[in-house]
Amino acid sequence: MKKALQKYKDIQDIDLDAIYDFIDNGDRSRAPQEVVDYLDLMDKIRAMHLRIDRYGSKDAIVNHLMKVEGLSRYLAGKAYNQSMEYFYADNDISKEAWRNILAQRMEKNISIAQQLVKDVADTSKVNKMYIEMAQALGLHLPDPEPVPEGAYARPTKIYTLSMEDLGRVPQPKKELRDFIMQLPEVSEKVKQMALQEALLEPMQIFPDENEDPRKS
Repeated sequence: MKKALQKYKDIQDIDLDAIYDFIDNGDRSRAPQEVVDYLDLMDKIRAMHLRIDRYGSKDAIVNHLMKVEGLSRYLAGKAYNQSMEYFYADNDISKEAWRNILAQRMEKNISIAQQLVKDVADTSKVNKMYIEMAQALGLHLPDPEPVPEGAYARPTKIYTLSMEDLGRVPQPKKELRDFIMQLPEVSEKVKQMALQEALLEPMQIFPDENEDPRKS
């Protein structure tokens, strides 16, 4: 027990990012011993996971790691989770990883059932198992709609004050000016501002305070 515990004393500082980084960028022939030990441990956990007859659950595997490898419950649970993720998918035991895990187990059960087929009724049962496996994998669901080309491209921005640039026909200037100037109960300052914003008068970007209708 002490020897096993000593062997894994440094794995608490290892996570999947470190493993992936080493595999992608490191020299495998010169792997740090703690990395080698952790990879061996994850592979052992994967093999135990496949032995459904002996290790049928996470708890059974965690208890084995505690008794045989001398790991704490926390470290054994962490090693189990990361082993499942490393061999089956990305993220912290994602749905995709669980789909692959379940599919592997279901496929093994189907193979056993198929070898025991004796009549048409048994064949129908095996076919039903295949259907259930397809549903577990989501094969009955429609494929997601493809993302349109350029959907993530930066949008084109157009800055203009001209209606013609936007393909719109502007109102005749004289009619628009007459309409603005005949607005009832509107001060001259507001009318002047409306004329400027309609591009009928030169725009005053920074009007004097006494000329700004918004402050009057």
